[in-house]
Amino acid sequence: MFNDNIGVVNNALQSLGLTDIAIPWLIDGQLAFISILIAEIWSSTAVFAIFILAGLMAMPREPLEAAKVDGCTSWQSFRYVTWPFIMPFAYIAMTIRSLDIARAYDIVKIMTDGGPAGRTEILWTMIARTAYSDARMGLANAMATSPFFFQSCSRRCSSGNSRRPASRSARSGDHGREYRTSPQGPFPEGGHLIGLFLAMTIICLPGVWIVLSSLRPTVEIMAKPPVWIPRELSFDAYVAMFSGVGQGGIPVLEYFRNSLIISVTSTVIALAVGMAGGYAFARYRFRGKSAIFLGFMLTRTVPGIALSLPLFFVYAKIGIIDTHFGLILAYVALNVPFTVWLIDGFFRQVPRDLAEAAQIDGCTGGKPSGRLNFRWRVQASPPPVSSPS
Repeated sequence: MFNDNIGVVNNALQSLGLTDIAIPWLIDGQLAFISILIAEIWSSTAVFAIFILAGLMAMPREPLEAAKVDGCTSWQSFRYVTWPFIMPFAYIAMTIRSLDIARAYDIVKIMTDGGPAGRTEILWTMIARTAYSDARMGLANAMATSPFFFQSCSRRCSSGNSRRPASRSARSGDHGREYRTSPQGPFPEGGHLIGLFLAMTIICLPGVWIVLSSLRPTVEIMAKPPVWIPRELSFDAYVAMFSGVGQGGIPVLEYFRNSLIISVTSTVIALAVGMAGGYAFARYRFRGKSAIFLGFMLTRTVPGIALSLPLFFVYAKIGIIDTHFGLILAYVALNVPFTVWLIDGFFRQVPRDLAEAAQIDGCTGGKPSGRLNFRWRVQASPPPVSSPS
């Protein structure tokens, strides 16, 4: 995207006549910082959309229908009915993404490697350089402990907001008398569709550019001025990819099979453990609950690069290096805290009155299987639309 020669940003600016030269996005200090910020915002958009979609799917329609009867516009219904309901989901999304950005490593490493002249250096790139380039493991581990204090403060500040009850309902006479004077919302008809189209264009543009680049010869990719529409479609790259190792290709199917085994297995195990843990934290009281939950979330501050060397030593001792089991074990350990936190937030949105009323009606039947069936149906429905991977 920000490459000087073939990046879509420079190509677009030059095609529109806004500049005649390639802008050094990743070389200039200030521009490099802005480029990383844009990349992080782009990668966070889909995560926020998934969380908000989960909140909207769990929201009952009765409050919106009551607000519509009372004369509220679309904007007023969103501001005073929908947004208070999905606010806990937004708090969870903001907290998780804040912690992910605080431990960001891969984007900075790939785009600038902390340069130029340390302008985009972050804690985790410095830790990796200190540990692997300077061979100062003690100092690197000491530096890696500092985010735990930030995580502790962040968790305490966000726990009250993310666990409070869901929204207020639209009440008759509350919105109707106050907002009946505005018959239409602030957006013109069809404006939301235009906004949705622009947002989806921004989100999908990098993927579309990658696909187009894979179908063009190298001459067109490097051409100046840029060639936006391929003059000829070339599948040479895909032919070479599937041609086999001996013919210059790569074993992509084997790699895909490994990725599928590791991702599916680790996700299923993390969901099973996270469902049980999230239900326990949301519905039961026990000694040390807050401390244990905080300990789970402290692991979100540690990136994979900080765990690579300790994991290597441990895996070498027990003999699981270069195995599916070793990767699955690592991914499960990293994903379980996220899953527990996510499922805990969804379980807290289910009213306790629903479970108590069902028990009074005899849904449990006094049998463990009945209790399990009831809890699964009542507590876990509707399920979250996202899962760790």
